[in-house]
Amino acid sequence: MKQQSEELSALEQLELGPLRTLVYGAIAGCCSEVATYPFEVVRRHFQMQVQATKISALATTVKLVKQGGVPVLYAGLTPSLLQVLPSAAISYFVYKFMKIVLKVESTCIVNPIKKNSGFASAS
Repeated sequence: MKQQSEELSALEQLELGPLRTLVYGAIAGCCSEVATYPFEVVRRHFQMQVQATKISALATTVKLVKQGGVPVLYAGLTPSLLQVLPSAAISYFVYKFMKIVLKVESTCIVNPIKKNSGFASAS
C-alpha cells in the first residue's frame, strides 16, 4: 500500500482508470462515426458526379435512399469503425493523461443571466 506522502503516478490519477478511459473514448468515437457517416457517403457520391449532371447534396441523398433505402447510407460503416475506434480511444486517453501530466484543470465558465440584465421577466 502506498504511503500518503507519496504522489500517485499520472496513470493512477486517471479518474476512470486507463481501461475505462479507453473504452469511453471508443464509445464516443463510435457514436460520432455513426452520426456522421451518412454525410460522408453523400459527400463521396456528390463528388463522383459528372459536372454536366451535377445535382445538389439533398437531391443526391434522396436519389441514394430511393435506390437502396436508408441502409445504403451506412454501407461501409464497419471498416470505418475499425479504423476510428482505436484512434478515438487513444486520443481520449492521451487527452485525459496529458491533462494530469500538465496539471491542467477543466474550467466551466457559466454566465447566468442577472436579474437586472435588461431582459423583461416572463411573469
